Amino acid sequence: MAAIGPLLPCRKYRINYFNTVNVHNYDADISNYTRKARGWMNGTVTVNSQFWVGEWGIYGIRYNDLSLALSLIKNLIRGSQLGDNCIYGSHLFCL
Repeated sequence: MAAIGPLLPCRKYRINYFNTVNVHNYDADISNYTRKARGWMNGTVTVNSQFWVGEWGIYGIRYNDLSLALSLIKNLIRGSQLGDNCIYGSHLFCL
């Protein structure tokens, strides 16, 4: 699994053995950064790699908060769409 983050784009790195790209995204709407990261993947060896969000969620809001629950559901729907928002897997972070 190749972790990419603020150091993207990774075009200068010719990594031929990774089949997964993993990012962390704590935005309330994860689709903007997901599209941006997928854009960075275009034209690189990672263009067809699985895209994972290794950590996402909200820091500092309790699990029983309605706005958190709605935000998580919306992001699950966003990540399940085909195209630049598609996420193969994720790990929810909520503390």
